[in-house]
Amino acid sequence: MRVIGGRFGGLTLYGPKGLETRPTSDRAREALFNILGAKVTGARFLDMYAGTGAVGIEALSRGAAAVTMVESASVELIRKNLARLPHSAGAQLTHVIRGGVEQAARTLRQRGERYDIIFADPPWDAGLEGETLRAAAPLLEEEGVLILEARHKTAAPSPEGILDAHGTPLTLSQSRRYGDTVFHFYRTGRAV
Repeated sequence: MRVIGGRFGGLTLYGPKGLETRPTSDRAREALFNILGAKVTGARFLDMYAGTGAVGIEALSRGAAAVTMVESASVELIRKNLARLPHSAGAQLTHVIRGGVEQAARTLRQRGERYDIIFADPPWDAGLEGETLRAAAPLLEEEGVLILEARHKTAAPSPEGILDAHGTPLTLSQSRRYGDTVFHFYRTGRAV
């Protein structure tokens, strides 16, 4: 597992041991960031179910202004991977929250946090996609994009009645499949 592009491109990251964490493949991560393109530069990025931290680190590498990672199980693995960044480059730009996604989302909402890009990769086949979408959406900035990763057979949850941080309804803009992975893109305003 490695950082694909940006200033840390080529940096090898520690991978998970066992099956509790299933990292987003290098191929799928590269496709995701190619779709997001320049939108990552200067963005506030939230990585929910961060696992190894690879997606958040990729966002940092590609110029995100700040990255918050939420993870309940493998926080030490994320910290080991952040420590691999040159001269602790990500330390001042990264905040790691240990805990469940719903509780973390409530805490972030109470703090008034908002994000331009939210990436969520709930455990596959656990049926958490809909509740993850509902928990994350109120943290999404206007004209933001929320990406939900799932197994390719998983239908995109309906965004009906789900609002961003400013009360704007979410819409499903596209779904893209890469091998066993599908990315469902939700947006508000004129986002990607």
